[in-house]
Parts: sequence; structure tokens; C-alpha cells
Amino acid sequence: TAEACSRLLGTAAERPVAPPTTAAADAVGLPNAGVGAEAALGLFLRRHAGRLPASNGPRYFGFVVGGATPAALAGDWLASALDCPAFGMSGAADCDVEREAVSLVRALLELPPALHGQFVTGATMANFVGLALARQWAGRQLGVASVAESGLGALQIRVLAAAPHSSVPTLPGGGREAVDVNALESLLREFGRTGVASTVIASAGTVNTTDFDDIAAIHALRERGGHAFWLHVDAAFAGVALCSPRYRALMQGIEHADSLTIDMHKWLNVPYDSAIAFTRHPHLLPEIFANGAAYLGDSDCVDLEQTPICDMVPENSRRLRALPVWVSLQAYGRDGYREIVERDC
Repeated sequence: TAEACSRLLGTAAERPVAPPTTAAADAVGLPNAGVGAEAALGLFLRRHAGRLPASNGPRYFGFVVGGATPAALAGDWLASALDCPAFGMSGAADCDVEREAVSLVRALLELPPALHGQFVTGATMANFVGLALARQWAGRQLGVASVAESGLGALQIRVLAAAPHSSVPTLPGGGREAVDVNALESLLREFGRTGVASTVIASAGTVNTTDFDDIAAIHALRERGGHAFWLHVDAAFAGVALCSPRYRALMQGIEHADSLTIDMHKWLNVPYDSAIAFTRHPHLLPEIFANGAAYLGDSDCVDLEQTPICDMVPENSRRLRALPVWVSLQAYGRDGYREIVERDC
């Protein structure tokens, strides 16, 4: 395995970034008697290795795919070797690793301590968490005690965004992939008069044009304009650029987000799949995601520090994806990641 990985990594700069998409010539069957791990690995390499894109190489510019740092790859191998289910029970090592990794990311990006974070698979799931939080918040604003029990029919919610992730509805942005703040204010005023709860999704670095919403101006609509809305920021791509003083100003106001998406498998350069869903309203998470199964222990913890992480995210089955982040941040530090971002730009 080490030899095969070394060969694939060593040839990443030369292998095709867009190899042929023709299917394998013949079907592979399930053997009655297994062939063994070494033979199975050899079969895979012969059958598929030449058809996989060198997405971790320097010539791949599709989507926004980061290449794993050596330290992150080592952490990922260790996570697979440990095969530790990251339920995140208080006092367990996997819980400590995850909370330490979130704290390290928060320090790297100079995010406020009020933003509480949990690891999820990627931006799709982090945005899902943000919108679930917004729904729960809206229920409270509109006097619905339990959205889960009453159903979405009990709420009137509008989601407003100019160029969100593909998992989120779109609001026209006047030729840009950014919200027209004046038009947004008009809509918020209209919805406020009719009792509609609003969620505004701001983008920090869109994939198509690298556009940025004016997060500070959007937040000001709440502070000075008196409009009540949930502010979610999708910073899946550019969020890591907060570590660079050169680019931080592009995301001024991001610290005021109610929820925030940042991918780790993009600019933090850890293996897929990895993201953090941040929120300044962590007390809402167990209301949405808490489990009722006896074998998972008490899901009615009042103290968030004692609440299992699996009661604060959509999934119980979680690998220790915090470990590659923990190892890579310790290996390269603030200066190393700042150099990566500024060299890329």
C-alpha cells in the first residue's frame, strides 16, 4: 500500500487531470475465495488507477479541490487505522481531538470564541446544518414551540441569496454573484410586514467568479435597520483566507454570522471529506439533532460541554475527520497556511 501510494503521489504532476471517461472493458465479479489484500490492491491499480484524475496534482483546476498536505495525509491514514467512531462523548479522546481541532481552526482564522463548531462531511452538510438552525430560530421567532412536531407548514420562511452553494435556492443579484443590499432591504421590509421569517445567505468566495457579498453591510441591516433575520455565511472556499491579513478585509463582518460554513478539504488541504459547521447559537443544535436511543446515553444534557457531539450534528456514524486537521495545523502552523493562501493568490 505504501509503495502504491508513493508511486501515485510521485506521479501526480504528470498523470492526466482529465483521463478517459470510458467504462472498464469487462465487469468485475465477486470471487468465491478471496484473492487476498495484495492481489486485490494490484487488481484495482491495473483496472482503475489510470482512469482516476490527478486531482491532487499542481495542474488540476477543476472545482475547488485542495491537495492533501503530507501531514494531513498522515493524520488521515492514522484516522483510518484507528477506525474510531467519533460519537464525541464528553471526556473521550475523539471528543477532545475534535474540539481541539475546531479551536485551532478558530485561532487560525481569528474567529470569535462565540462561534461553536462541529465537523461534517462538506459544504452541503454544513449548509444543511445552518439552514436547520435557521428553521429552529424562525420557529422561536414565530411562536412555534417545536418545528419538528408542528412541521414546516407552521412556518413562513424565505431564504434569500444571490449565488449560494448548489444546495441552496437562489435570489437574482443584478449581474453579480452577490446580493444587492438595497434590494435585500426592500424584501426584508416587505417580509417583516407580513410576518415572514427570513434567512439571508451570504457568499464568501463564489466558485464561478470568486465574488464576495458585503457581509458587513448585510449585518448592518440587522443592527441599524432593525430587520430580524438569520445570517448564514457560506465561506466554503474562501473562509481559510481569513488567516491572511492581505485578504481578510474581503470578509469583514463574517464574525457576526449566526451560522458559517468552511470547508477543510479545500484551502486547508486535508483529504476529502471535511468541513466545519460553525454557529453562535449552539444551544439550538441538540433541539434539532439530539438522539433518543438509550445505547447512545443521555441526550438531555443542559451543559453543552457535556453534550455528545453526535447530538449536535446530523450523523451518528462519523469518522475521526478532525484528526487530519489537527495534525496539519500543528505541523504547519499559522505562518504555513498564510503562505499557502498568499502564494495561491
